[in-house]
Amino acid sequence: MPWSFRVQATQPLGDVPPLAHAVMGDTAGNLLAAGRRLQRKLEALSPHPLLRRTMSTLNSGIGLDHGAGIYRVAADGTVAYEFHLLDQMLDVMVGPRSVPFFGLDFMPLELSSGAPDRLTAPWMKLDRFPPRDYGRWHDFIFAVVTHCVERYGRASVAGWFWDIWNEPDLEFYWLGTFDEFLHTYDTAAAAVKAALPEAKVGGCGVTDHRRPWLEQFLDHCTRGRNFHTGGVGAPLDFITFHVKGGETGKLGNFPDPYAARDYPVRGPSLSTLLDNIRWAMDRLAACPGLEGVPVYITECDIDWGVSTSIYHNPNLRYRNNEYFPAFQCALMAELLPLRRAYARNPIQAACLDTFYFPGARVFEGQRVLVTGESIDLPILNGLRLLGQLGETQLAVTPLDQAGDRQPAPRLLATRAGDGALQVMAVNFAEALDYADPADVRLTLVGLSAATWRVAHTRIDRDHSNAHTVWQALGRPVPPDEDQMAALQARMGLEPYEPDQRLEAPAGTLTLTTTLPPHAVSLWVLRPA
Repeated sequence: MPWSFRVQATQPLGDVPPLAHAVMGDTAGNLLAAGRRLQRKLEALSPHPLLRRTMSTLNSGIGLDHGAGIYRVAADGTVAYEFHLLDQMLDVMVGPRSVPFFGLDFMPLELSSGAPDRLTAPWMKLDRFPPRDYGRWHDFIFAVVTHCVERYGRASVAGWFWDIWNEPDLEFYWLGTFDEFLHTYDTAAAAVKAALPEAKVGGCGVTDHRRPWLEQFLDHCTRGRNFHTGGVGAPLDFITFHVKGGETGKLGNFPDPYAARDYPVRGPSLSTLLDNIRWAMDRLAACPGLEGVPVYITECDIDWGVSTSIYHNPNLRYRNNEYFPAFQCALMAELLPLRRAYARNPIQAACLDTFYFPGARVFEGQRVLVTGESIDLPILNGLRLLGQLGETQLAVTPLDQAGDRQPAPRLLATRAGDGALQVMAVNFAEALDYADPADVRLTLVGLSAATWRVAHTRIDRDHSNAHTVWQALGRPVPPDEDQMAALQARMGLEPYEPDQRLEAPAGTLTLTTTLPPHAVSLWVLRPA
């Protein structure tokens, strides 16, 4: 017995913002051809501008070691700013198809209050300390924003987001006190507004639920004493936080991850990720004075440990295959009703901290969108599929179900401004070894046209999946020229069946399919 659903084409539920059209990646990747190609691919995924988050741009460095090296101190102590590398990084991601979500982090070494004798653990870094001079920190941020306005135009930069720091509630990213962080935030926010009063500034990208930083930060911004001005509160045009769906880590060395057997099996948890979002949104809801302030989940990821590979943790093979896009599409289907439940602070984006790693082997398993040799991974096809959704969500009603089997497929139906309809069905379960197919029957009612052209795309083990092709080729590292051609031919989003022309008598049309485990189907219907 199939899982049956009714799609109500005349019953809108609310707007569908481009939640998934947001990514973060090492901005220094824009200095490389592969990074620029990926930027252009991402811009093409959706008619909406891509939200591209930066991180580590303010560090001292020479670009590919994460920092743009802007802040310079001469031997006589005078400060100068060098924007050459920053311009090269930003030029690629500024324009009508992309909006920077500029992370104001981390501290330039020449401005850091840290000293080598304060680094008492191997993971501590000097750029995670507060500034030694808050006046110079203000001038630095003012100079960065002013330069961007001069280079890219006031109207463009007014649409950017200036996000102050990254995960300050973790000692890995912040080695000062809470008050020192507030002082750093207040000073940077004042500098942004001084350079461009209409600029959007916010933060603060917290992630650790064991510490009360989010509540205390929100309280500070609404009614606390401002460390920079001495007044009440601090600018907060948007709120950011981070959530992850599972813990990864290095389990050892596995020269052949596909033959590995002796390791603990663990995978991501979609329910944990959603619970973490609810936890943060509950704290926003409890804070007075924040009505209407939007939320950007600036890291909303399937797991932790972006750089860990399958050679250290074979579980991470799911990042290479159909599991990842099924997880992501299921997340988006769940996030829209959650967004409506917390309408006081609307969630506007769920950003993937997922880009690419220069120099990695093919299918090495880092949390990326393209693997070595610029081969598109199935997760990129998941973003391609999500980018086709319309602007208005439609009601979907479950009908007679396939007994008590769980999990039920997740359905999401939308309508675009041109009248086209999109219906997404996801067969996903958290278990890595989930093996149950799902028969799905969709009845669309209230259709406005008598005839429809229907396109059906699919992501599963056998469609839109270069990883399966690579396995069939014997998992070559690296692929030769012919093998690369075979991978490139199958790495995009693929149709599941030929396009159809279907009648809709009395405004009703039925679609059926069988979804393999960890699979996503998208039907796009256009009036014929």
